[in-house]
Amino acid sequence: MANPIIYATNLSLATYTMSVAENTSFPLANLSNYVAGSLWKSSALTAGQWLQCRNIYSYTADTYKDYILVDGANIGAIMDAGGRVRIQSAMDSGYTTQLTTHWDTDIDGGIYGIRALPITLTNKSYFRILYDNCGGLTPQIGNFFVGRAFDLGATYNFGYKDGAKRYEAVTESISLTGLIRTSSVYTGGRKVWKIAFKTGNALNAAKKIEWNTFYDKVNGRLRPFYLLDVDGVTYALVNCDFDDNPITAVAVGANEIPDIIFKAQTIT
Repeated sequence: MANPIIYATNLSLATYTMSVAENTSFPLANLSNYVAGSLWKSSALTAGQWLQCRNIYSYTADTYKDYILVDGANIGAIMDAGGRVRIQSAMDSGYTTQLTTHWDTDIDGGIYGIRALPITLTNKSYFRILYDNCGGLTPQIGNFFVGRAFDLGATYNFGYKDGAKRYEAVTESISLTGLIRTSSVYTGGRKVWKIAFKTGNALNAAKKIEWNTFYDKVNGRLRPFYLLDVDGVTYALVNCDFDDNPITAVAVGANEIPDIIFKAQTIT
């Protein structure tokens, strides 16, 4: 199994702009709320339009970025309809200095669902999705993250829960006859990952620094982030289910993270 990987970002440090007029029904502000189902959509089918994310981090570890993540994008559908989309970065907003194309649907194919694109470590601040040809479809995206991935450095200790459902917010009442009645405002369950990195899989000093940077970035339960599971293909948008940093030093250069819980942002 691969190691779980975390893709976290602080969207308060990101600025989104677009080259055509804003669609007031699906505004740029929807890209800053971490909710993948809250879409940004363009207002036009104009060829050559772009959506830009400018990322300037206050976290030293994220001055350099190594991933671009998209969720809820119709990049694959645009390609299937005969369009072309490129994902690029540069040192300047004019995309003239150190321009790099990280993805080109004419070469690399479509992007469907959640996808994190590994990129060569860079300190560039400007990232854009360039719609050379929309294929007759309105560009859209749910989340557009740029940052530094966090490979946890080890796989889970056994046992662990990887996406087992938790049913919550259930109210139980008992009638005078002893009959149990239950109700819930939700019809589904929330996936939960309960994992641990203990002695044998303890995190070293470098991973401790990375963990603390990640934890400060998401601010405990506050900010959702993406978890790439150990199969290397399954992504989930999750929150921490704790507010106290659980990392514990057990020896010089060895740190345990016992029984941490990540929970899915949405009910399924």
